[in-house]
Amino acid sequence: MLKKMNKVDFAYTLMASEFKGAPKKNIIKIQIRIALAKYKFKETKENLDEIGVTLIMLKKKYNVSELNILSHACKNFDPEVSFRMQASISAVFLNKEKDRKKVG
Repeated sequence: MLKKMNKVDFAYTLMASEFKGAPKKNIIKIQIRIALAKYKFKETKENLDEIGVTLIMLKKKYNVSELNILSHACKNFDPEVSFRMQASISAVFLNKEKDRKKVG
């Protein structure tokens, strides 16, 4: 009999299938849980969906992987800046940095 997946685990499974390079679910969980702790979010399906959708949208717009955006956003955490705003700033920064390296 197949084990029924809970909503939180299913959210991580979706991220693993949608994120660039199909990273392992455990790698995603570690980084997401760091973000959840920093931004004082509970690990709920709704919060995971919000984070996942934000990262996927930014990946599509700036051509930077979700995990790179997430890692940069956590490293540059500012309690005065929302997760969505910091992730956007991180995506723009990483995109510009990538372009700068191509030229240099």
